[in-house]
Amino acid sequence: MRSFDLTPGPEHVTIAVPDDLAFFAGHFPGAPVVPGAALLQLALQHGAGDAAAVELERIRFLAPAGPGAQLALRTQRAGERATFAFASGAQPIAQGSLLQTPPTRPRTLAGPLEPTLDLPDPRAILPHQGAAVLLRALTAHAPRGLRAVAQLAATSPFATGAWASAALIEAAAQAAAAHGGLGATGSGAAPRGFLVGIKALCLQRTVPLERDLDVQVERTGTAGALAIYQAQVQLGAELLLFGELSVFVAPAT
Repeated sequence: MRSFDLTPGPEHVTIAVPDDLAFFAGHFPGAPVVPGAALLQLALQHGAGDAAAVELERIRFLAPAGPGAQLALRTQRAGERATFAFASGAQPIAQGSLLQTPPTRPRTLAGPLEPTLDLPDPRAILPHQGAAVLLRALTAHAPRGLRAVAQLAATSPFATGAWASAALIEAAAQAAAAHGGLGATGSGAAPRGFLVGIKALCLQRTVPLERDLDVQVERTGTAGALAIYQAQVQLGAELLLFGELSVFVAPAT
């Protein structure tokens, strides 16, 4: 399995997406798509400098990128803020900005969800397979949200470069998708979902490997198949990620 092939240029970085990209393993079976969090990891590597933490703002995922895609990443800095845009030819793929000095006071969730018995294995709920599944267990479920344990394996493609913590965005999106799937089907498999946007999300640069991480998401709004969640990821008392993301979950069939 391969990584992205990167070619820096004077105006942009050219990114070749190989057919056997490591991120395609299980994301998704039969219809491989580059995870939005993997694109954000590239944007952070080229736009965040040496920042210890960032706030991602106004992120939009506009079109999927699959095997064989040729992408261009353009970044532009102005002080502590950088904007970025991915495109495939004339087709925009993703865009947004990042701030190298994130807020020091995080937005907080309503409170921890109480443990729920007899929740299904995440692998039975999510459309992901194999190493693409970052959730190890679902620990609590309620109409307002979901809580789970996630872990970033040392063998994960996220772990091979800087800003491995982008995997936490994928873990939060998986928790949102699992919540939507459980709400739609009770205990059946969730339909395929996609991360489509981030309003504002703060992220630490580093994340420990092979450690249990507490992931909690709370749904704050819906519009058809689009759901808006507040998310946070913690290691003990340390807050690694917090913010708001939007997930599109196709209706269950």
